[in-house]
Amino acid sequence: MPFLKNIFVKLSVAVLLIFVIPAPSEGAKKGKGVGEFMAQLEVAYVETVKSIMLSPVQDEDDISFDQAAGWAEEITKAAALLARLEEFKKNKSAQTYLRQLAAQSHGIQRLAKSKRWDGMVVALFRLQATCIGCHKEHRKIGRAHV
Repeated sequence: MPFLKNIFVKLSVAVLLIFVIPAPSEGAKKGKGVGEFMAQLEVAYVETVKSIMLSPVQDEDDISFDQAAGWAEEITKAAALLARLEEFKKNKSAQTYLRQLAAQSHGIQRLAKSKRWDGMVVALFRLQATCIGCHKEHRKIGRAHV
């Protein structure tokens, strides 16, 4: 059984590293307004992934629950700041995605406090699906970055 757990962990990490960790957005490169907060969100997301997915591979006895909770809290803060920006205030779809993002990052925090690594992995994938959905909907060619 430990052998299967190790394979699952390594496979999950590989998938995340290849397909999930986002490249910096155009807005993030500008470093103003939305881009500044998206950059903050990206850092918190990448660090959350590292805490949940990489630390178990590097050292099975040392899952970084406290670090994952702390970075997930940063995601919640960044989502709240984005929701207050003019670009997002009147956009109901973006507001919905940001509420989902905050709820999912709260879930990661709760699971980290109860040291439920398996639940944190599932919550991380849900959080990522929210990010992808928002980016697909709001990053269309010829449309302003929202």
